Amino acid sequence: MNLTKLSINDQLGLAGMILTNTQEETPLMEALASRSYDQTKIDVGAAHYETAQGIVADLSAEEGEVKALSVELKAGQKETHDEYMDLLKMARIICKNDPKTADKLRLNEPRIRSSFYDWAKQAQDFFTGVLKDNNMVEAFAYRGFLLEDLQRVQAKVDNLVDIRNRKQLAYGRVQTLRVERDKMMDVLLQRLEDFLYVLAYAVKDNPQQLEKVGIQVYTEAYMARQRALAKKAN
Repeated sequence: MNLTKLSINDQLGLAGMILTNTQEETPLMEALASRSYDQTKIDVGAAHYETAQGIVADLSAEEGEVKALSVELKAGQKETHDEYMDLLKMARIICKNDPKTADKLRLNEPRIRSSFYDWAKQAQDFFTGVLKDNNMVEAFAYRGFLLEDLQRVQAKVDNLVDIRNRKQLAYGRVQTLRVERDKMMDVLLQRLEDFLYVLAYAVKDNPQQLEKVGIQVYTEAYMARQRALAKKAN
């Protein structure tokens, strides 16, 4: 049985089924014990299975978190960018005849959208600079943009940075869990393959017993019929 061709979820499902079904069949447990494969060894395999199952569940949760944060970040950045650009355009109008303040606030620099980090840095610098300049705050208020309006959009930018940071942390956990999952699945599959080899040998005189753990056994007569049907079809 080539277990590596199965998906990870199928591998776990098969391992769990075999471990459970084997322990429920006294004749199989006795056959295994006769080959020095006792409950202690099965318990080790079960522990590997539970560990792998836990890692896969944690990984799924973290991947879901990354996906959810990505969606939230994309939607939030689009909305916030539009409000930020409205304020930037107003700042350019206010500083039309004040190139010194325009340069200090870097109002005429191209806005970067391709990199979230660069976009957020420009936006945060803009709000920090404007809110430190009382004349700018008063000029905005004169045109209908109150201090609360500036602070509200600034808070949105800061919140997006927080979302991005949480996403990066979650992605880092995903990478770590993927490594742990692959290592544990290798251990589990090796243990399972060894177990199945011992089990098959233990019941070699009555291979149909393997079906009790969920392994389909095909007799030579069945295989001969299948080969004959395949030859006829060709």
